[in-house]
Amino acid sequence: MLRDQIGKDKLTFLARPARSEIDVGAAVANGKADAGVAIEAVAKQFGLGFIPLVHEFLDLVIHHRHYFDEPFQRLLDFTRQGQFQEKAEELGGYDVSNLGRVRCNCS
Repeated sequence: MLRDQIGKDKLTFLARPARSEIDVGAAVANGKADAGVAIEAVAKQFGLGFIPLVHEFLDLVIHHRHYFDEPFQRLLDFTRQGQFQEKAEELGGYDVSNLGRVRCNCS
């Protein structure tokens, strides 16, 4: 907006804040708002353009004794399947290449 010198007085805002990212996408797609903050997958779902503002890392915190438990290992196995990888790519905005990698072993 700064680059294109678009002032906030030129934008259409919702009367009330959206309750979810899906609501943001629907509002923009239906012309009720000009823009909003949401994830790329929502923009893609509604056929909207997307400009990333930040790159986030989301870490799962788990006690180290549970890492090798069968339920957690099944979860990791599921995330390594091609179907999971394909769905993440189809949704857009997700980098699952390091999923399951131990980033900190703080025992």
